[in-house]
Amino acid sequence: MMLLFCGAFVSGLGALPANAEIYLAAGDRISLKVIGLPELESEILVSTDGTIRLPIIGQVNVEDRSILDLQEEIAAGLSRAPFQIESDTGTQWIQVDATKVFVSVAEYRPIYVTGDVENVGPLAFRPGTSVRQALASAGGMTVLLPDNTASEFGRALSDHMLVSARLEHARGDVKRLKLELSAQEAIAPATSESSNQEALTPDEVEWLTTRSKLRDLEATATDLSLEKMEERLQILGQLEAVNTEVLQTYEDEFARVSELAERGVATANAAAEAERGMLSFSSRVLEISGASHRLKVDMSQLAAKSQVELSETRLEILAQLMNEIDRVQDLEAQLAVLSSRLAYLDPSKALKTQSDSLIYIYRRNSGEIDRMDAGFDTELLPGDVVEFHSVSLPN
Repeated sequence: MMLLFCGAFVSGLGALPANAEIYLAAGDRISLKVIGLPELESEILVSTDGTIRLPIIGQVNVEDRSILDLQEEIAAGLSRAPFQIESDTGTQWIQVDATKVFVSVAEYRPIYVTGDVENVGPLAFRPGTSVRQALASAGGMTVLLPDNTASEFGRALSDHMLVSARLEHARGDVKRLKLELSAQEAIAPATSESSNQEALTPDEVEWLTTRSKLRDLEATATDLSLEKMEERLQILGQLEAVNTEVLQTYEDEFARVSELAERGVATANAAAEAERGMLSFSSRVLEISGASHRLKVDMSQLAAKSQVELSETRLEILAQLMNEIDRVQDLEAQLAVLSSRLAYLDPSKALKTQSDSLIYIYRRNSGEIDRMDAGFDTELLPGDVVEFHSVSLPN
């Protein structure tokens, strides 16, 4: 007889709801960005009382709310009152545009794994994390083998479950990286009606939409900087034109006074004064021209830098994607070998525990803790506690 991991000894549990919506709570970290107002950009940790404090708005209740609901309140609150900023021209009061306010989750509160696993403790959460992926991150289950005759099968089964969990995690990484490429290339999210693309979960659609908005936010910030630089370039052009006209006047005056001085009509001091004015405005024109040239170079470098950063990011994602695809193929080969090994050792037991097992999830709900049973493919929510147990199975 050997011991394999199964659910705990609790009965009468409710089924875990599918595709449960993610709600915010203490421990989440909220990101705030406003296009054109870097002064308002911040990351705020939700306090233990379920609130955050923001400029202009003040304290906002976050507990048990969705990120979209929170964005609507923050955007409305920021747009209600003018915001004071300091610029080169002094203090200014501006009105925040609600459509330029973006609120997202920078980091969710962790999930916790306990029971018969190799590594008990917290794990970082990301939308779409399943029980299988949490088990892989925790190092797999602990298998007790009191019977030496079953040890080889037990080791193979443990390895199979661990590799299976790692494969699920790797496939999730591949899907995430493909989504990241879609966000970089502004490809429309796949839907359940798409025949050539895998349907996305609501969380993945929301994540892709948020990433696309952040990409647009970065592009808009660059465009705003270029617009301001273009306005300054136009002002410099106007200054250069005005000073060039004045310079021409001084040059004409210098030529006239020099001619009069040669004929003895004008004094040498008058000629020297005209020459000083001409040289002064000539220096100004050169300075303005140099400033315009430097500004044009800065604009070109800023535009080029933005394109280079996009290309480098895409290349980095592609490299990661290729590595994860190779990893998936390697894990699939390992899994096939282990499945064959299990079938050879004991075909009647191979993979049986995966369909018969129960896992417990403890989840906070309206101030209380619900205890639910789940399977390997059940998706987790932030703050969930996943509990694995070992029970005896007959030979």
